[in-house]
Amino acid sequence: MRQSCKHAASSFLYIHHLTGRLQFVVIRPMDENLLLFKLKGIMQKITFLLLLQLASYFSMGQDTHYQTQQFGTRSALLGGAVVGGVRDNTALFYNPGSLGFIDTAMVSINANLYKVENIKIQNAVGEKADFKTANFVTIPLLIAGMLPSKNPRIKWGYGLGGPMHFTFNGNGRVDGPYSIVNDAESPGEENYTGQAQVKAKSFETLAGLGLGYRLNNNWSIGLTNQITIRSVEYTNVVLSRFYLNNQGLDLVSSNAWKSTKYNHWRYSAKVGLSFSKGNWDAGLTITTPSISIYGKGNISSDITANDILFNGVRRDIYANDSQEKLKANFKSPIKIATGVNFRKGRSALGISGEYCGALEVYNVITAKPGAFVRPPELAPNFGSENYLLVKTAAKSVFNLALGYEYKLKETMSLMFGLRTDNSWFDSSINSEIGIKPEITTWDIYHFSGGVSIEKGRSTISLGILLGVGADDNYYQGNNLGQPSEGNFLQGFTTITKANYSAFGALVGFSFNFKKF
Repeated sequence: MRQSCKHAASSFLYIHHLTGRLQFVVIRPMDENLLLFKLKGIMQKITFLLLLQLASYFSMGQDTHYQTQQFGTRSALLGGAVVGGVRDNTALFYNPGSLGFIDTAMVSINANLYKVENIKIQNAVGEKADFKTANFVTIPLLIAGMLPSKNPRIKWGYGLGGPMHFTFNGNGRVDGPYSIVNDAESPGEENYTGQAQVKAKSFETLAGLGLGYRLNNNWSIGLTNQITIRSVEYTNVVLSRFYLNNQGLDLVSSNAWKSTKYNHWRYSAKVGLSFSKGNWDAGLTITTPSISIYGKGNISSDITANDILFNGVRRDIYANDSQEKLKANFKSPIKIATGVNFRKGRSALGISGEYCGALEVYNVITAKPGAFVRPPELAPNFGSENYLLVKTAAKSVFNLALGYEYKLKETMSLMFGLRTDNSWFDSSINSEIGIKPEITTWDIYHFSGGVSIEKGRSTISLGILLGVGADDNYYQGNNLGQPSEGNFLQGFTTITKANYSAFGALVGFSFNFKKF
């Protein structure tokens, strides 16, 4: 028998990350008819505003992972292992085929996540010059709703979620004696100072409008129209300098700065099939490759070298260009997911897997032709269109999720989840010229666990989420450890190590509406 959905309109508790104050938003019990009447009018006026404002609360994720965060309380605690047996409004994103089985009207802010993330890139710019960043955030995982239909077989759903939001701010500094210049010109080691800073911010907002159609008691199909808005900001600054050991103590310096910022809207369709019979549920979804709707971005770079040795002569060189309102296009590949959920007695077990296709190296942004290097005769064939590029690529990945639920009693359940969150970062991008704004390259392993307590039409969920990841072959974007004038006072990039860890607390409060 199929399960009825018991999740609906929710209030929530969150910790404001600027003031530290606890704030409560709670729908208090009242007469059912009065509650529904008031909510109907209120929701029509403010739901759209809430959806827009949600973007400012999205949690931390990783910039090369398709869905570091899960949608909804139950689905998050089960690690997303619900493709086969989702029966709440998160079906919009996990399997729209299940929408046809839902028989409860709902508008919900399903859960809040409080999360601390730590990233460390060892020797990021040189020996003992690490990049470190730590962040604390709070966020609702989903705003979603169901709409009634005159046809009981047809169900409409809408929602807004945040599958990815990543912020990184790394600083590294090298200061000490290095042998950079020939002793005939500058005897002994030069006192060199190098400093690098990388700032990156990426987030995605996913909006969906779905339709489910129940074919019969066992089969249902569905479609979700998805629009994803991706915003990226990236800046990389490297400052290097030293004095020549000569009579004039001439200063040799090099400054390199590059940045990009773009917004892009893309569309994809998720088609779902859902099956339910007895204790078994199963599902299959296919998400189409994305179609570009709109995208604009800026790209800038400035490289300045003073009194540097170039082709055997010391001279001043610079390269500069900045272009705005360029066309931007970010792509997402085909995705195929399937899952099975089984219930027996007090236990329920779910397993889901998703395959995501590959994307070859492509330009997200390409600058218009223009002069870049000055004096131009130093590189007459190297214009802005050759250097001012934003590039990315994606390797194919497969993620697996396993969830387990145990009913302690009719109104209380324990839930646990394990899942992989593999990075789509393609290392072939490292050899490409241009700006590569992605930071993360590591696969992440997530654990979740918690309890759900039902009382009347209310449901309270509490849980914890842990995530760990590492990359022992992390490619340095900058290296200042062995500076060379032939490389504008930077060293030559090498392989290092990066670590990731995260701890989060999940809090959810839901209130259920009438059935359709």
